[in-house]
Amino acid sequence: NGVPGINDTAQISLAGSYTVTVDAITNLETLLLGGVSGTQTLLVSQPLSMTAAGLCCSVGIHGYLDIVNRLDITGSVGVLALSNSGTMLCRGQFYPNIGIVRNEIGGLIQLSCGYTDSYGQSSVENYGTIASNSCGNSFRIYVINYESGTVTLTGASVFGDIYNLGFME
Repeated sequence: NGVPGINDTAQISLAGSYTVTVDAITNLETLLLGGVSGTQTLLVSQPLSMTAAGLCCSVGIHGYLDIVNRLDITGSVGVLALSNSGTMLCRGQFYPNIGIVRNEIGGLIQLSCGYTDSYGQSSVENYGTIASNSCGNSFRIYVINYESGTVTLTGASVFGDIYNLGFME
């Protein structure tokens, strides 16, 4: 086990509750976050970039992705780049550049008070929950909210498009 590099897959999946911190600018090919029990947290306190032809990032049901700084994801057009079944706390910047971002049933994307924008060419396919804190921030987000999805944007100004087939408040 060591520090993963640009062509590596980082797998954070041992059972138990613990936090791994990105404390230096890091480039990966793929991130697999979440084990079978406990909560495996990745704290992104420095910029993290992932580039892959296929899936760049998978957050499992026990995974907790805490974006304090910046997360860049570059996949391929029309291909799943990020799959979230756990929790993504966006307190910094989230840049899904190319590829599909999917929030699965049971997944939570929490847009927090420090969150600024979701730039890039990707929209979020939402089957789970997307929620914001009531902190008066402005968010840029592009969402396709499917039947099982919920979008709750409390006290926030939203720029972008939301195509709603689910529940929205």
